[in-house]
Amino acid sequence: VPVIDISQDHHVVAEMVNEACIKWGFFLVSGHGVPKHLIDRMFSVSYEFFNLSEEEKLQCDSTGCKGGRGYFSVGKKALARTYGDLNAPSDQKETFVSGAEPIDGDPYYFTPESEGHFAENIWPTYPSDMKQVWMMYREACQGVADKLLNIME
Repeated sequence: VPVIDISQDHHVVAEMVNEACIKWGFFLVSGHGVPKHLIDRMFSVSYEFFNLSEEEKLQCDSTGCKGGRGYFSVGKKALARTYGDLNAPSDQKETFVSGAEPIDGDPYYFTPESEGHFAENIWPTYPSDMKQVWMMYREACQGVADKLLNIME
């Protein structure tokens, strides 16, 4: 699997991405600029959350959230069902889902068309810095995504 350092010259990276996509269909990214300490903290804060009791995790349960935010316990999701297999068994995993924080007052985020895409996140009280870490990590990853899209233009 090709590993592409996206900190190199834009045109060089674009050629490498093109070749990797044609030959392999995917690639790994290095040189992305997401700080290791942030990646490590994302893992540790997530580990802290998932090691809470089920009762504590259910305080930010996704039930009733139109945007699918919050905590999903084991068996609550079934990826295969989204592809039409309505008899597929539930996934044997637990997940926590967050998204972009809506920008207060901007009507775009509150139209019927955007409903569910910009739902409010449901954050746990513990770990106390989970929201901060997840939002910082999301912002860093958004920067990587933007750079990759710019490379592939």
